[in-house]
Amino acid sequence: MNTSAPTASRRVALVMTVALTALLASLIGRPGSAFADAPIEHGTYSFEFDFFVDDFCGGVAVRIQGEFRGMTKLQPKKESPFAYFMDSGHGFHNYTNLATGKTVSTVTNAVIRDQELTDNGDGTLTVRFATSGREVVYGPGDRRPFNYAGTTWYVLTIDHAGTPFDPSDDVVLDEQVRRVGAGSTTDACQQFRELTA
Repeated sequence: MNTSAPTASRRVALVMTVALTALLASLIGRPGSAFADAPIEHGTYSFEFDFFVDDFCGGVAVRIQGEFRGMTKLQPKKESPFAYFMDSGHGFHNYTNLATGKTVSTVTNAVIRDQELTDNGDGTLTVRFATSGREVVYGPGDRRPFNYAGTTWYVLTIDHAGTPFDPSDDVVLDEQVRRVGAGSTTDACQQFRELTA
C-alpha cells in the first residue's frame, strides 16, 4: 500500500545480510582486477510474515500477512572502492481490517539499486539509490482501485562506525525521498479506509 516506505530499512537489512569485510571489498573491487565486474556476493531470500498493527493508517487495527522473495547482489563498480548493492524482489501483502474483515491486497515487483556511494570523510557515507517497479492494489472482490509504478530516488546518510566497507554495523542517520514515481494521486490510507469500511 506504500503507506510508509520501508525501502531504506529493507535496503539496509538486505545489505547487512550480504556484508563483506574490507579486505574482500578492496581485493575484488579494485579497478583493473580480473574480477572487477564479477559479483562479490550473490544470494536469494524468501520470507513470510503475519503480524498485527493496532494503529495502521491513523487508528485502524489490521492484520498484515504476506510473502516476499528475491535476489540480492553486491558488485564492484569501476573507479569506486565500494561494492554496490542491488535487490530484485517480488511479493504480496494482505491488509485485513479487523473491524470489518475486509482485505486489501498488494502485489509488488521492485528493484532496489545503488546509484552512488560517497565517503563524506567524517565517518559517514551518503548512499543514493533508486527503487523501480510496480505495486498493484486489489480491493475486496478483486477490484484494482489503483497502482503505483515508476522510480523513486532516495538519499541515505549512514554512520559507518569506522568501517566503511562493513555494512553490518551501519546506522542510518537520515533518509530523504528525492523523487517519487508515478501512480495514483489518491492517498493510500484514504483508499484503504474506504475499501475496507
